[in-house]
Amino acid sequence: MTDRALQFLRNIIVARLVSPEDFGIAALFVMTVSFLEMFSNLAVDTFLVQSPHGDKPRFQQTSQLMMAVRGSLIALILLLFAGPVARLFDIPAATWAFRLLAVVPLIRGLAHQDMSRAQRQLNFKPVLITDVSSQFISALLAWPLAAWLGDYSAILYLIIVQTLSRTVISHFMAERSYTWGWEPIHARAMISFGWPLLINGILLFLIMQGDRFVIGAADNLFARETYSKAQLGFYSAAFVLAAAITEGISSVISPVILPLLARAQDVQEQFQKRCRFCIHTAAFILSPLGIIFILVGGWFLVLVYGNKYLAAAPLMAWLGATQSIHLFRVASTTIALSKGDSLNPTVCNIFRGLSFVLAFIFAARGADIVWIAASGLLGELLAIGASIGMLRYRLAIPIQYFLKPLILSLSGLILATLFWNTGLSQASPVFAFLAAVALSIVVASLFLLFSTEFRKEILIMIKPLLARIKPEIN
Repeated sequence: MTDRALQFLRNIIVARLVSPEDFGIAALFVMTVSFLEMFSNLAVDTFLVQSPHGDKPRFQQTSQLMMAVRGSLIALILLLFAGPVARLFDIPAATWAFRLLAVVPLIRGLAHQDMSRAQRQLNFKPVLITDVSSQFISALLAWPLAAWLGDYSAILYLIIVQTLSRTVISHFMAERSYTWGWEPIHARAMISFGWPLLINGILLFLIMQGDRFVIGAADNLFARETYSKAQLGFYSAAFVLAAAITEGISSVISPVILPLLARAQDVQEQFQKRCRFCIHTAAFILSPLGIIFILVGGWFLVLVYGNKYLAAAPLMAWLGATQSIHLFRVASTTIALSKGDSLNPTVCNIFRGLSFVLAFIFAARGADIVWIAASGLLGELLAIGASIGMLRYRLAIPIQYFLKPLILSLSGLILATLFWNTGLSQASPVFAFLAAVALSIVVASLFLLFSTEFRKEILIMIKPLLARIKPEIN
């Protein structure tokens, strides 16, 4: 979580020092590398942790060779197709930057896989030090580089610095020497494990980057001027801010929910009770979060990025609502994973990926960029519906468990949207904040009023805390 926070800090620094147009172009660099890596991701590092042979030197050597070959191939593709990619995004002057970007997968492919091997013994120190240190170096250099260069090249060099730092530190943290090897049996096992994940990788790209791809390439895809790179910068800034907040919350919720459910998976009554609690908890959190995003998100975005991103305020409401609703899907897919149902998140991603089709249609018709953001919200709702349906038919989790918390939380978001449309919340940040707090309290009160079991669980949890506080007051 610390490395993500540092990466977010780096992006904020760069966004404040360069123009929205340059920030939009920088987003295209990240998108291009993400696409090629997701499209070729066999999750070799994950298999190194999971496989019973992962501790064998020959296995690790084979994995390191495969990662190096993958990185080299991605680098070669980027080098050869830098010109066409730059023209696709209508930035031919940035061809040199896409060529230079080829060093990122090349360097990343040379990282030492001893970090992954250490995780087999639950030793997360090497990977934590490597990730946090490399992001810290990148964040530390963000201000001087962005202030000096003043354009999209700043983020390009920072990405290269972060990647190089991570690879170098991974070798310092390793216990074994870095060597390549080849064992056909291990290689076949890695490919067999990883190829189904390629489909999920493509879906994740469409979900996480597809809307920005459409915005960035719209001019050439539809042979007319549709969206500017400044608009892409506005969209990227709003998305990064909303995603950073919800990903931080998800990273806390998931590790708590999964073991809680897994320990009760063989006791049906206890398992279903914990399912209800997890569902209600996710809905209880997403409602005030979504309300704050809708009513205060635009003001917060300007506070973080500066006044030049004021045009992104309407996008923040839509993207923030989408990200907050995603928390409900985190709960539903975690319930499925606790029972070993890995198909649930994959099917959800297929439905979520339909928002890319919708975004493509909106862009083809020249719709306002807000409709691109709105398509993500519809995709998230479809994914939630698919997840709930699969839980019902595969794990016999009643749909009724989801209806009340979902209706209550969505009602809060609808009320916030209606209030936002009046324009009153856009007049003053103080008024917007007070309105968001008041509406959140009302929705939370209704939630506790109508969810008797959840209210009792909350009281049981806070009673020990109150008991400890009372003697201190006396």
